[in-house]
Formats: sequence, structure tokens, C-alpha cells
Amino acid sequence: MIKNKTSKQNEPAKFLSSPAYGSLLPNEERYRTILDGIEDSYLEVDLGGNFQFFNRAFCKMLGYPENELKGRNNREFVDSRNAEKVFKIFNQVYRTGKAAKGVAWEFRRKDGSIKVIEATVSLVTDSRGEPIGFRGIGRDITELKKMLTSLRQAKEHNETILKSIQSGLIVIDAKTHTILDINPAAADMIGAKPEEILGSVCHRFLCPEAQGNCPLTEMGEMVNNTEALLLRTDGSQTEILKSVSRAILNERECFIESFIDISDRKRAEEAVQAYQERFRIFFSSLNDAIFVHPLQEKGFAPFIEVNNIACQRYGYSRDEFLKLTAQDITKKIDVEQHATPEHRKMLLETKHQVFEAIHIKKSGEAFPVEINANIVEQYGRPVIIAVVRDVTERKQAEQEKAKIETQYRQAQKVEAIGRLAGGVAHDLNNLLTPIIGYGELLLEGLGPDDERHEFLHQIVRAGNSAKDLVHQLLAFGRKQTLEYKTADLNEIVEAFNGLLKRTIREDIDIDVILAPDIPAIKADIGQIEQVIMNLSVNAQDAMPKGGRLTLKTGMAELDERDTAKRPGSRAGLYTKLTICDTGCGMDEKIQEQIFEPFYSTKGTQGTGLGLATVYGIVKQHGGNIWVESQPGKGTAFEVLLPASEDVPVEKHARKIPASGHKGSETILLVEDSDTVRLLSHRILDRLGYTILVAENGPEALKTLSSFDGSVDLLLTDVVMPDMNGKDLFAKVAEKYPNIRVLYMSGYTDSVIAHHGVLDDGVQLIQKPFSVEALSGKVREVLDRS
Repeated sequence: MIKNKTSKQNEPAKFLSSPAYGSLLPNEERYRTILDGIEDSYLEVDLGGNFQFFNRAFCKMLGYPENELKGRNNREFVDSRNAEKVFKIFNQVYRTGKAAKGVAWEFRRKDGSIKVIEATVSLVTDSRGEPIGFRGIGRDITELKKMLTSLRQAKEHNETILKSIQSGLIVIDAKTHTILDINPAAADMIGAKPEEILGSVCHRFLCPEAQGNCPLTEMGEMVNNTEALLLRTDGSQTEILKSVSRAILNERECFIESFIDISDRKRAEEAVQAYQERFRIFFSSLNDAIFVHPLQEKGFAPFIEVNNIACQRYGYSRDEFLKLTAQDITKKIDVEQHATPEHRKMLLETKHQVFEAIHIKKSGEAFPVEINANIVEQYGRPVIIAVVRDVTERKQAEQEKAKIETQYRQAQKVEAIGRLAGGVAHDLNNLLTPIIGYGELLLEGLGPDDERHEFLHQIVRAGNSAKDLVHQLLAFGRKQTLEYKTADLNEIVEAFNGLLKRTIREDIDIDVILAPDIPAIKADIGQIEQVIMNLSVNAQDAMPKGGRLTLKTGMAELDERDTAKRPGSRAGLYTKLTICDTGCGMDEKIQEQIFEPFYSTKGTQGTGLGLATVYGIVKQHGGNIWVESQPGKGTAFEVLLPASEDVPVEKHARKIPASGHKGSETILLVEDSDTVRLLSHRILDRLGYTILVAENGPEALKTLSSFDGSVDLLLTDVVMPDMNGKDLFAKVAEKYPNIRVLYMSGYTDSVIAHHGVLDDGVQLIQKPFSVEALSGKVREVLDRS
């Protein structure tokens, strides 16, 4: 046997140079019969790895006859990897003297195929115990190796599949309900490691509400796609959809339960349901009509859905609507306009179009709509969802806005012309005053037969026409100076009726209808008479073949609803004057422009200032004027003037007889215009008054300082350089406390009011004035008690 075994463990391998193996072998015959009878391969090699002895099983394994194997080296039948492995095993056995068991390596057979051998390798020694070779007894495990490899691959394949499956899989013992196996997906859903779950009762996690009993599985029924709860280890629950089937695994009856987490899906379903519910509520409760119909290249397809508002607004039931098309509810002219190929092309390209149309209700009533059309996909086909809004109120508002804008532009025109008139009124009035005044003075000295009398008459007439034109410009520009008095409109109309009958043609009948107990008004009586005259003359022109003119008084009370329909008006109590005619009437276009300055339907015969003047006077009084007319059916002008709570104390302005104009009082005349000052001086001097004349305030005070007599009246211009008329009067009143004052001015009321001379009781004469007007007004002021 092997000697000095311990020392050989540390020596390098020497079996490749050991003595010849053949001289040391025992008699081979003694083994052959035994070794050829076993199925395992038997081999003996010398220390160099050369075959020395082998049995038939070994020859069969390699596919060689015995004579072709004798003396060959084992390295011829293995690759380099296995050769290295053989060397290491032999070296180990040689060093340790211990057999190496279960060693597997691959041999190459004669046909090139590979055989896997599992062998036990031991050391062969001589009679002295010296190593002379190695002995190997091996078993062909090629098929077993293949089977094990296949099983391992199958296991790895199954494990890979189980790991990659997103569904949870659990194998449950059918009798004990314990968990036998679980895949990673199921463990992740439960929230624990697989080893922490194995062996647990399934109801700890699955169907916790079953409390240990699962009726479906207990009854042996197949469970397929049933919703249940999964209890996680953190105490939370999630919804699952599970399927359970029976199976026999390793002779054990089992349940294989697969499940998926449907909590996200459930939340998505709930979200979809909530969205659908919101959409249903939105679709049903939206205040706009909604129509859905398929998109067709030509023609119109019936509606496939409408909302409740559509049914209510159009008067059709839902079933009736689903038999109609968009063409059935659209006015013919709009169908032709909006259903053109170009329109369809634009809708197809942009998927969105907004346009207007006229729709027809079941009752036949037409109304304007705005259609917001969108193309969307529904179940794989394009449909049009049209949101249809009733824009009747918007259209009315747009028309009202346009009307207000027209009125605003008209007001701007009036304001512009009024400013222009106000700007030049002072200078024009100062120029017209001497023209009219001197003309009248010259007429007094000429007889009717003098040809110069007619010339002067025409000059005075032209001057008065220019004065009236200035007054008209100021009137519709609301810049004229008004003398407000509390008056009875009935008395004004009744008193003016006589003049009206002498002015209006005889082929026109005049009716005056006065309502009793109407409220008083606060107005400039002369201007109200101007309104009556202008409207009556305008009515006369509308009745070239005669007709009837009616003047009616009454009262009206406007509330917020009335003012909403009448832009620019205010709520309150009004006294009303209506002037109607039976003339040719006006269309809407003329009515929109009727109050505009310089607009006339009379061509070159009209100035376009008559109704504009009326409009300005009424507005300056804080009132409103409206017109209602139809071609061929006459016209009615309605004038509303704010009612006054004051009681009328003054009747129509009385006329002072010309004989009462003369006087002997002393008058201080202050006027910065030379022509007006000189004219006024001559008029008053001829009437017998003593006149003190000054160009301005400081000069007037200087004149009074050297005058010792009394002064009865201060006749002064309002606007003067250095000192205005009001301040001058205050200074003069310090010396003459009982002195009276008469202001004169060619400026507009806004300028005069700024100087504080439009207060109640203050007397004013407006330039240009006539000789009669100045003399009468001076006498009136001096005679006041």
C-alpha cells in the first residue's frame, strides 16, 4: 500500500514519469470475466494517463473496439477543459491517496457524440504500495444529465413565467386552505415576502370577509372573474378580480387561485361613471340647445341625440327631434348660406366652426341663433356636436347698442355744433344788436312811401333771421339762456292756440285736448311755445293736401322698465304734450335721423334745424321727446317735461304797451362793446332817461364817484374785462342800496351761470335785442315793486 502518505500530499505530481504499468499488473484473466459482466465502465490507466485495462462496457460507451483503445491516452477523448479537470482529479488522488467519488466529465465517442460519465477514481499501487496508475469505475449519465438539465430549464422557465406574470397566483391546499406556493406578483400585492406568506391560511389575505370559509370553493364550484377583497399586511384593502380552479399537484388536491388588482380600474370606472353623470347633467341642464348628428359630405343626417333644452325651446319631443335634420329647423335662406361645400370644407379642415343662422320652432316662430359646431369621433365615425345658443336678446342688445351709439354720435354732433355756436354767439350777438337796433331807429324816421323804408325793413328782417338762427343753434346745442318759470302747460297751449290757428293753413283742422289737473312744469315759456310751433309747422308740411293736427296734454310716470326701453330717460313723474298729424308719416330710417341737425326731408327748402331745435330745448328742460310714425299713417311726437311741485304763480308773459316805455330815471349804462353801448345809449336817451355811460367796471365806479345825484338802474354787460357785471353791481349797491340791475349778455347760459347771474329774480336781456325789447325790459325792471 501507499507509504509515507502524508509526505506525498506536499510533493508535486510525478505519475507521468512512473515505472511501466504493464509489468506490474496482476493476471488480467482473473478480472476479465467479472468486469465484463458489469454495466458500469471500468478503466485502468498508468500514471501518464495511458489506457492499460478496460472492460467491454467502457468500449461500448466510447464506441471503439478493444484493439483500438489499448495503449491510447485519455487526453485523446476529452477536450481541453475536461483534460484539465482530469489532471486535477488525478493529482488530488495521487497526493491524498483517497478516492475521488462522483466525478463527472465528458468523453468524446468515436462518432463524435459526447457521453457524460460519473466516476469514482482511486489510486493503483504495486506490491510495495507505490502508485503505478489510476482506476476509474464510471456510469453513463448522459441521458440523466439531459433529463436533469431539461427539468432545470423547465423549472427556470416556469419560474420566469411566474415571475413575469402580473397576475397574482397562489396554490392553496384544498383541505387545510393553507398557502402552498405563491408568485412574486401575489406577494407584492399582499405586501410581504413569499416565505412570510407560505403556510398561512388563505383567508388571512383572500376574501377576509369570508372569515375562514369560502362558499364558492367549499361547494366545489369553479370561480371565474369574481370580485373580492384582498387584505394587505399593512391593514389596507384592495379590490381584486379572481378566478379559482381545482388541480391535483403531487397527489394533493389544490386550489389554484389567480387574481388581478382592479382597484385602479374600479376607480377609473367610477371616474368614468362620475364623468358620464356630470356630462349627463351638463347635457340635460345646459341652457343652450345641443344637437348631435353624423357628418355627411352631402345632405343632412337625422339627429342622433338632443338635450332637454332643445326640446323645450323648439317645441318638439325627443322622438320627434330624432326624425328631423338640421335643415328642418333652419330657415331656408340660412340653409343655402351655411350648408355650402365651402362651409363643410372649412368645418372638416378646422374641426370647429362658429356661425349664425335663423332657426324655426315647431310653431313656425323664427329666432336668431349662434351655432358652435365641433367634429368629434364617436364609435369610429365622425359626428357633429352643435351647441346652439338663442341670441335673440343679444341681437336686441346689439340693435339697442347701435341705436344708443347713433344717439351718442348725434349728441356729439349737437355738442360740437353747440360749442361752435356758443363760441361765436357773443360776437354775433354784439354784431347783430346794432344792425337790428339802428335799423329799427331809422325805420321810425321814414314814412312807408319812402323807398328806403323797404330797404331798412329788409335789413332788420335779415338781422332778426340771423338772430333766430343763432338762437336755434344754441337751442339744439342746449347752450341758450333760459328763463325758467313755474307754469301750467294747459295755459301755454291754450294761449298759443290763437297764434297757431293764424299760422297753420286753413285746410288743416286743429284739435286741442287738455287733460285736467296735470302737474305744473318749470320751463321757459317762450321756448315751450317754440317747441309747439316747430312741431306744428313740421306736421303741416307732412300734410300738403290738408289733414288734422291734434295737441293733447296729459301726464306720464316712467318706471325702471320704461327707462330701460327709452335710453337717456329717467324714472319719475312727467307732464306730457303730444302733437299728432294725419300726414304721410316716416319710415324707421328717417325716424333714426329726424332730430339730427341739418337733416331735412324737404330738400333745399328746409334748414334741418327745426326738429333739432325742438330736441335741444326739450333736453335742456330735462325732458324727453320720442316719435312714432308709419308711412301713410301719420306721425305722433310725444314730449315729456319733468313735473314740478311748485304752484304756477305767473301767467303768460304780459306785454307792456309801447306808450309805457318812456321814463325820466337815471340809468348807469356799462358795456365794453362800442357799438352796443352807443346803440343802447341812443335808444334810452330818446325815451327820456338820463344816461351815465362807462366802458367797463372801474370806469363806471369812477363816474359814480363824481356824480352827486341818484341812480335808479344799472344796465350792465355780464362779461367784461377787469370786473364782471355782478361784481360791479355789488360795488354800486354799496353807494345806492336801492338801485336795480338789468344784465345784458351775448354769451350762452353756461358762461353766464359761471358769473352767477342766472339766480331766481335776476333780470337779464339777451343780445341781440330790438329797440322794443330793450325799452320794454328797462321799463319792466324799473316798475317792479
